[in-house]
Parts: sequence; structure tokens; C-alpha cells
Amino acid sequence: MKNFTYLLAIAAATVCLTSVFVNASPNGLYPGDDEKAPLSLGQGVNSATGDAAGFCVGLGQLRTQSGNVTGQTAEFQLLEIDSETSLRESLDVTASGSLSFGLFGGGSARMRFANSVNKNSRSKYLMVHTRVANQIELASSFELTQEAQKLAQNSGANTTRFIKQCGDHFIYGRRTGGEFFALFEFEMRSDEESKQFSTAVQASGMGWKAAAEINSSLAQMNVFAQTQLKMLRLGATGAFPEVENLQDFARKFPDMVATVNSGAVTLQLISKDYSGVEPLTLRQPNQEDLNRQRIVLDQIAKMRDRGLETLSTVTYIQDHASRFRLPSGTQSLSVAQVDLNEYINTVLESASECFANVYTGCRLPTVRFPSINFPEEKNCESVSKEVCALASESGCLIYKIVTINECK
Repeated sequence: MKNFTYLLAIAAATVCLTSVFVNASPNGLYPGDDEKAPLSLGQGVNSATGDAAGFCVGLGQLRTQSGNVTGQTAEFQLLEIDSETSLRESLDVTASGSLSFGLFGGGSARMRFANSVNKNSRSKYLMVHTRVANQIELASSFELTQEAQKLAQNSGANTTRFIKQCGDHFIYGRRTGGEFFALFEFEMRSDEESKQFSTAVQASGMGWKAAAEINSSLAQMNVFAQTQLKMLRLGATGAFPEVENLQDFARKFPDMVATVNSGAVTLQLISKDYSGVEPLTLRQPNQEDLNRQRIVLDQIAKMRDRGLETLSTVTYIQDHASRFRLPSGTQSLSVAQVDLNEYINTVLESASECFANVYTGCRLPTVRFPSINFPEEKNCESVSKEVCALASESGCLIYKIVTINECK
């Protein structure tokens, strides 16, 4: 049994964006670590799909909203992850982003991290999240490049060519900083232990905390068996911290990601449309269609999440068959795996159609969730037994005590 006492987490504070430098407001946020469609300052972007376009705008000097070069937000958060969807949301992975990862690969480090966790309903999960966010930086001015001006003038009232080349938004701001995630999995050996874990979570008061409160809250969790630890760091350099050094790591992390030169990465890129950038008068995309796309993709992502979590639970039961009462003559778990994979593929096909055709292709799939009867779990407990560590012809010379799980 492995214990842990020191955990911490920092989550980003929501900062309202105002038109400080220019008479325009940002209306799009993009992850800074998206490797599938990386974006840069001044680059165009298709707001409906997130696809990168060309560089059609020259930006002025970046300035913070306050005018100061220093200043950070750093807060602590500890979360119980109770579903595939809550895992995705805790990592700030959007529904469309997670579905795009499943369909096309690539994506951000957060997406790959979420995809690496085979969450199942037989284990409990705690997420430690640290996020240090530096001040938002916005371009003090922006204007079309000479090539983009010629394209706009030649296109006239027809802006299709311009949008294809330059997108309907462009990146004009950023937020730098760093993030750290640690996900702990605890294997529940009985329903009673699962209830005890939930009680301990409630007693500890999960949620926003000061750093000093994290240790005392999680000290209540170190009676449970930790079976897996996954870490993800965005920003800074060096090795991952040891579990017992997480508190010290939290104190040092803000200085490690204070500037781009010191190890900060781009957490978010901020876009705006081309309004206010002369001489353009662009036709804006149909907001009603875009909103419907986002709503449908969010529902499809939750359907996919449910399928993945159930599939992981089936795999867990297969890998720990001795702990379950597997009845004969019922639907086999192998058949359940096939049904779940077919369900997930059907859901992803609907997502693909929605991505491809925002106007008429966004519909929820009509597929039904597979009916699966999970076997009853046996009552298991840890038992200490004496076994022979060193044998001889005359008998056992040295005994040792081992702990095993006995299930009845």
C-alpha cells in the first residue's frame, strides 16, 4: 500500500477581457499547446473549425492590460474525478477538441494526457492541478499586410477568397504561464471501502484551498491503496517532482514560469474578428449554426465519454476476474467490448460529420447505449500471511509476512 500526504493544485482564475488598447473585444480562445493546429500571434484562424489560416495582419507591441510587466494568478485546487467527462473538463479539454483528437490524432498535451487515462468505475481518482497564469498581453495595434490589402481590394464585396486565405479571426493576444497536473488512482477493494473513500473526500472539503490546507485534507486519503500516478507539466524544465516534494514545487513554480525566458509557455491565444481592420467589411458566420454545432459536439463528447469509461470498466473486470462473481450463460464481457466499440465508432462518425458540415451535418446519433450486466464484486480484504522466504531440505529457515487480497 502506498501512501501520499503532499498534494496541491492551482487553477486559473477567469479574467474579464476589455478593449483597453483598441476599440474591439476578443471573442475566441485557443489552447497554446495544440500541436494538431498550432497558431501564432498575427495568424488567421477559422473560428468555426479552429483551422489555421495565413498571416494577414501585422501586430503592434504586446502590452499587458495593467501596463505592468509583472503579475500572476496562482490558486490551489483539488478535485475528485468521478467521470470521463469531469476528467476532460478538469484538463480544460473542450468537447470539440477531444472529439477531434479521437478522429484525427494530434491535439494538445492535455488531450493526450486525458486519453492515456483508462478511467473505470471500480477505482477512485483525485486530480491535483497547479496553474500559474501571467497577465494577458494584447497587441496595441493591428493592420493588414500589403498582400492582404491587395487580396481584400481585389475580392471586393466577395470575401470568400479573403476568408479562405486569412480566416475570419486573427490571433492578437496571449496568456503565458505554466500548468501542472497529477492524477492519482486508488483501487477500491470493496463497496465498503468505496463508501469510506467518498466519506473522506466529503470530510476533506475538496475544491479551492490554500496550499497549507491541501496536506491536512489529503492526509485522510493515505489509508487507501494508490495504484497509479500520472503527471503532466506545461512549462519550466527538469524532472517531475517527487510526491513528497509537491508542496515545495508549488512555491517555486510561479518563478519558474514568470516569463517566456524563464520557462513560461503559451497557455492561451486570444483572437478577434477583422472588425476595425480597414478596409474590410466581412460577412460574419451564422452564429446560430455555430452555437448548434458546439451544443451537439458537447453532447456527442459526453456520449463518447460514457462509452470509453464503460469500456475501461469491462477491461478492468476482465483483468481482475478473481474479484468478481462471473455468472455463466450470460452475455460475455468480450461481446460487451465489441458492442461498446461499435457504439463509440458510431458516435465518432456523427462527430466527424458535424465537423465537416457545420450547417446541415450536426445531428445527435440515434444509436442506443449497449445493455451490459456487470457481475457482482466479491468481498475482498487484505490479509497478512506468513510465507517461507528461505527454504532448506530440513524445512523453512526464514519466514516473512506478506499481505494478499482474499476475496469471498
